[in-house]
Amino acid sequence: MDDEVYGSTGKRPPRAAGPTAPKAPVSGGDRGFSRFTLPGMEFDGDNAGPAVPSMPLPPGLDLLAGLFGAVTGVKGEKKGLAALAGLGAGQGGQNGSGGASPASRAGPPAEAGAAGQAPRPAGDGSSLGRKALASARNEIGVKEEPKGSNRGPRVDLYTGGKSQPWCSHFVSWCVEQNGQSPFGHLASVASLRKWGKNNGRYRPVGSGTPAPGDIFTMARYDKAGKLVGGHTGFVASVAGGGATVGTVEGNSGDRVKEGRRSLDSLDGFIRL
Repeated sequence: MDDEVYGSTGKRPPRAAGPTAPKAPVSGGDRGFSRFTLPGMEFDGDNAGPAVPSMPLPPGLDLLAGLFGAVTGVKGEKKGLAALAGLGAGQGGQNGSGGASPASRAGPPAEAGAAGQAPRPAGDGSSLGRKALASARNEIGVKEEPKGSNRGPRVDLYTGGKSQPWCSHFVSWCVEQNGQSPFGHLASVASLRKWGKNNGRYRPVGSGTPAPGDIFTMARYDKAGKLVGGHTGFVASVAGGGATVGTVEGNSGDRVKEGRRSLDSLDGFIRL
């Protein structure tokens, strides 16, 4: 484009027929500006005459232009205004077609919560997990009958009447009371952990802070270091800066009870 900034019409004036006359050199102060506009104002880029405003100069704009000129090396208030106008034209203004709107400059939107709710902090757990925890709390005090049998009127509801270790049955049953379980009904800690890993829900201890409603998993080893079983239940609270968790768990001392476990005694958590 020629060294000219056109007016608000944005149209190039028609060129005269015939060869183009060579351009006269321009001084450093006038380079690149022969005519320019600002909102409500029009200026000549040379020194032939003063600016002809169509409305009063907004308060403070003259100072801004002077400062802009001092920083960029453009001499004089009028040249500072010209450079400022050129900068605005290049950016398209706040909402012009050539520049980013305030909304687009604000960065990516925050992750939305479920059903348009405000996003929850990462440590707030899941809605299904908190509901399952509430169901577990309602079962506190349920015991095996007789003790050590893995049976009992209420325990049989968790296991389907099977006489077997039932901590995973209890977790599965509590989730099922609040709608369809995402993992169905699982009878072992190993199966729960595998489901969590395969579905991106399992987090090893140390990779984040657990939250109420998360399912904890424990691995149990014999004296030779061989994996011989495990245990599971719900996180009910977090204390000690995340060093310990309060729990509600089934088949702990042959009953459903509240407990407290150190974080380093667990291997991970599953968030529903």
